[in-house]
Amino acid sequence: GGFSVVEYRALLRASKVLANQLCAPIKVTHRTKHNNLFAPDANIPREMTWLIGFMVNSFVRPVDMKLMQHKHIEVIRNGHIYLRLTIPETKRHSAPVITLQPAVRIYEHLRNYYNKQGLATADDYLFLPQIKDRAAAMQLIDKYFVKVLLATGLRFGALGLALGSCLGVSLARFSYSLFIPAMKSDLSWSYLMVGSMNTANALGYLLGAISLPFFIRRFTLATTFVVSGVLTSIFIGLCSSTIEPTLIFLLRLLAGICSAFVFTGGAILIAQLGSEHPHSSGWFIGIYYGGAGIGIIITSFLVPEAIALGTILEWEHPWQLAWIAISILGLLSTALMWKSSYATPPVLPRIKSLGRTPIKNYLPMVLAYFCFGMGYIGYMTFVISLLRQIGIPEWNITLFYATLGLFVIFSAKIWAKAFNSYKGGQTLALTNLLISIACFIPPLCANFITRAPNSFKMLMIFTSGMIFGACFISAVASTTAFVRHNLPQHQWVAGITVFTVTFAIGQVIGPSLSGWISDGSGGLARGLWVSGFILLLGSALAWSQKTLNAKTMGDAH
Repeated sequence: GGFSVVEYRALLRASKVLANQLCAPIKVTHRTKHNNLFAPDANIPREMTWLIGFMVNSFVRPVDMKLMQHKHIEVIRNGHIYLRLTIPETKRHSAPVITLQPAVRIYEHLRNYYNKQGLATADDYLFLPQIKDRAAAMQLIDKYFVKVLLATGLRFGALGLALGSCLGVSLARFSYSLFIPAMKSDLSWSYLMVGSMNTANALGYLLGAISLPFFIRRFTLATTFVVSGVLTSIFIGLCSSTIEPTLIFLLRLLAGICSAFVFTGGAILIAQLGSEHPHSSGWFIGIYYGGAGIGIIITSFLVPEAIALGTILEWEHPWQLAWIAISILGLLSTALMWKSSYATPPVLPRIKSLGRTPIKNYLPMVLAYFCFGMGYIGYMTFVISLLRQIGIPEWNITLFYATLGLFVIFSAKIWAKAFNSYKGGQTLALTNLLISIACFIPPLCANFITRAPNSFKMLMIFTSGMIFGACFISAVASTTAFVRHNLPQHQWVAGITVFTVTFAIGQVIGPSLSGWISDGSGGLARGLWVSGFILLLGSALAWSQKTLNAKTMGDAH
């Protein structure tokens, strides 16, 4: 896809800044060919700014620029001012190209610049004429453009923003499940206490989701996104500084508030980026939510290794080193995502709604999503502890969690057609059903197939992780798809807010409920059974949700 006006301006600014930077003297070696232009630290020439502007105003591709010479260009001034380009054979057409007027000014600057160097004859190339090997010139132009993209953050774009879901979901919330066995054993916590820490995080997420619009209006979306990334990482790291449950609860609450700003703010930014590139919007959304899978994979290895290192170093509480490691990872993620956030074009002012679709018209969908919030978080909080309890080896648990994260990355691709085809609650119904099956498998292994071969148990456990990973992020995305299909555009933000708050309330209740049940005679297995049945209820509710029409939307239009 192309670049938006905001991105184009950012590219021009970056190319001008880089062209004026001073570089250290280049040592002449066999690698510094073509007058040192290929040296890794060489300056970006000022012609790059002209090249970017020329391509935008002439609609030509970089491959056309490679062979374009001055003899291919004619300046026309006959009431209208433009360039007539006779493109070389790479374009494969006979008609000349007519440019916009700004291309004339750019060309004249370029021609005067090279004329002083004796490189503006009819047979000289337009850009980098000193390099007669045009394949090498094209390679060099690509290298310079990558530098410009890196300077603006556009080299990463959606990938940079995807680190928001990595930080806001995987590091701030899901990584906690990897700490539970060590912290519970070390601090003698009950499962109710263990679950209450994720309840604190979910409560913070609820408060953050509600208050995010205020902070966006006060500080801008990009600033809220980046600053919240820093604060989330700091609050995560401070969990290593205490063993007091009250303080850890408070830090998890604060991390939850800030992580909501990161995750939800990133979702808005990716939607804005998608609005500038409509043909790539689905791909951008998939990349963004896939960032959560990347975080799950990284933490699946990082947390156990950090705890093991803390034990080797004889820390009194080895799990504290893992919190520090997660905090550092969060800060690195924030450093990588800030340029992408500021390079994303700002959202246009929202049109005030003349009407609003009553929530009762899609109440089954809202309740189904509430059940999802309650059910899925029980699995993510306690599945690692249950696997340890039934004797799954530590390395296999790490691979299980990494596999879950891998399937999160590809989940958007798996469900893409369903998002477009199903306009009612069918997609959420299917994801809730499949996640309930994923919840049932670990307690089934714990209670009913205890004598089965270990290889069969591992197959069942990994199947559970794959199903869960392939579905749970897509359940979140299914509500966005429902809103887009069924509500007018000026109600999208309000509709998504309804689902976000409902989901957050479910997340607040889920961990403590599962922990309280797990403290009973049935243990962790019973907690996951309950989570699975809650998800089954959510599946039935979502299936009953029909597509909205003009009549059911009431006075929305």
